[in-house]
Amino acid sequence: MKKAIATLAAAIACIAGTAQSTEDIREDYAAAKEHIRLMDAPEYPPTNRYQVVLEKMLCGSGQHKETVTMYFYEDEENEVDICGKRSIYFATVSYNFAIRDYYEEYLYDKDGNVKFIYAKDINSDDWSEVEYRFYLGKKGVIKTTVKRKKQGEENFTLEYDGKMGGYSKAFATYKGKASAYRNLFKAIDNSALY
Repeated sequence: MKKAIATLAAAIACIAGTAQSTEDIREDYAAAKEHIRLMDAPEYPPTNRYQVVLEKMLCGSGQHKETVTMYFYEDEENEVDICGKRSIYFATVSYNFAIRDYYEEYLYDKDGNVKFIYAKDINSDDWSEVEYRFYLGKKGVIKTTVKRKKQGEENFTLEYDGKMGGYSKAFATYKGKASAYRNLFKAIDNSALY
């Protein structure tokens, strides 16, 4: 158990750092995913996450369910309250419209700024699946990778790998959502009893 806690502390320190390269961001992403995997393990009792589930009937597309899970860590060196200041470091979002499923991930730095966005979307023109990966530094987008899988295909193929290309609209949408989820985290955290 002590080894798991030490591993998590190292992972959180890595996540809290300010990455400026895709390699740094990938390392932070892997550390965050490992931390989440350990939190979900039955032998690891502490869990630091907030989860919001929305369910509603949408006109024209039927039952809609959206699950937002926000993972956080506590900065015990900078104590604000009894448990220290809580900061979001990762969020996952899954939702559906009609029979189509969507999924997103957001990795945040120690100041709550998004530094990586992954989104699985559906192109409404040809119903192909699209994967977006946006890597961000202090000065904006470092790298954009877009993959596409057309209907009937098994694998994704690389469509774009560069700085931004023609994907600024998609980036603006997901960056706005990253800010909204960070604000949702803050609202829940501010209303929590502890």
